[in-house]
Amino acid sequence: GSAWELGIWRVITGLGIGGVLACTTVIASEYSSARWRGLAISIYTAGYGVGATIGGMAAVGLQSEYGWRAVFVTGAGLTGLVLTLLVVLLPESLDFLTNRGRAGDLDRVNTIARRIGQSPVPALTRSGDKAAPRAGRISDLFSGSNTRSTVLLWAAFFATMFGFYFVNSWTPSLLETAGLTKDQSATAGMMLTLGGTVGSVLFGVLASR
Repeated sequence: GSAWELGIWRVITGLGIGGVLACTTVIASEYSSARWRGLAISIYTAGYGVGATIGGMAAVGLQSEYGWRAVFVTGAGLTGLVLTLLVVLLPESLDFLTNRGRAGDLDRVNTIARRIGQSPVPALTRSGDKAAPRAGRISDLFSGSNTRSTVLLWAAFFATMFGFYFVNSWTPSLLETAGLTKDQSATAGMMLTLGGTVGSVLFGVLASR
């Protein structure tokens, strides 16, 4: 209905995307071997470019056939479907279950172990400090020696995502302003995301070596 309304929904969407990126990295890392962890994360990251390319092509067809609202309705429907599949199929973090140590967590850990071809464990052993873990607080990120690491990580992630979204969002528009047709500009934008996909996988292969 207004630019403000659009802006608010964009912020909420951004929070969701940021949460997905952070959590998926952790899960992919935790369920990968030390040798192939870099490649596993790179493959998951490459999927982002593939999805952007397919989504872009689908959006063009949906918008021309059913209007711009169809793009958002389709995206919401697919997101709900994938979320349902994740609730059913995605295993919980083993570190989280092990350190929480509630009744029934041992059974959940062993169920996951069997699913991924590992031997069951007789008991849960907390990593690091044996004391019962307490809930984390935002202030812990800035306590003691954590402040510098937190600020640097936030700055690096912000700069990376800022550059990523800037290039992906503005390249087609700039090319169109420079004289290319709308179709040529869209194709160039999709080539950009495909190049990022290939680059991500190549980086993962190098990292694993």
